[in-house]
Amino acid sequence: MENIADRYIKLVCDYVNLSPEIVLSESRNEDAREARQLIMYILRSNAKMTLAAIGIKTNRVHATVLSAVRKVPDYFQYNKDYRGKYSPLLSRAQRLEAEIDAERKGCRVPQAGELCWFWNDQDDLPVLSRLLTIDKVLKVAYAENMGSRSFANWQYVSIEILPKQFRTSLLRQLIA
Repeated sequence: MENIADRYIKLVCDYVNLSPEIVLSESRNEDAREARQLIMYILRSNAKMTLAAIGIKTNRVHATVLSAVRKVPDYFQYNKDYRGKYSPLLSRAQRLEAEIDAERKGCRVPQAGELCWFWNDQDDLPVLSRLLTIDKVLKVAYAENMGSRSFANWQYVSIEILPKQFRTSLLRQLIA
């Protein structure tokens, strides 16, 4: 199985349509450089890797990694073209972070279109609804037939993840 850093590297390389060998090489090509900096930033912010560990993974010294980690947020803030080009990549990286976190917990993140149970601490019974979208940046899930409610403080899980007896029990409660 790939380690976490390799998954993020693959995500960025697939997004920019460059091979990991080119991105992690000494190339000064703008696309390769930007991809390399994004990898370093994502490994630091999403994977919570140390500067030294990122340097080892990307064949750079920790000072280069630190420079990239500091530059990328500025590029997003001040460069409209850069922001437009790479904002979807950061959303994908956050989605990957959620998937990795779910794998660690032994489950998976529900996908759009799946039937899910939604619940929070105030409700006695969970609500069954079809998941429309998940916005990991805003930590909000949107479901159909629930108005424009967002579920920032709600927990949700795909119906398929739940053990069969638990699904049956919840369905009986909802029917009763």
